Amino acid sequence: MPFTHTESNETSQPVSAMDREILETITELPRDVGWFLLVGGLLSELVTLGVPPFWIPGMLILWPRTGTRVAKFLHRRSPKIFNQCLHMVHRYAMDLERRYPQK
Repeated sequence: MPFTHTESNETSQPVSAMDREILETITELPRDVGWFLLVGGLLSELVTLGVPPFWIPGMLILWPRTGTRVAKFLHRRSPKIFNQCLHMVHRYAMDLERRYPQK
């Protein structure tokens, strides 16, 4: 599970239990959703700045080890943007689950 430790740096914030649950939900999404988030996130970075980077959860789904390292760095660097991104993707995942429940 990513983000199980806290840094000694004063600016880093520990990840809450809710964020850990969101990360687990995101990493369990299908790989197709990961590709969708990665490509859509990169295109949104090129077209409109200020949109949360959706490519981060895409990396977490497609390449968990590398995605975890990048996500840890971004969480330390800008936790507000990182958490906003996680919550938006979590809402998307919950919407998918509600519309298309697993059988």
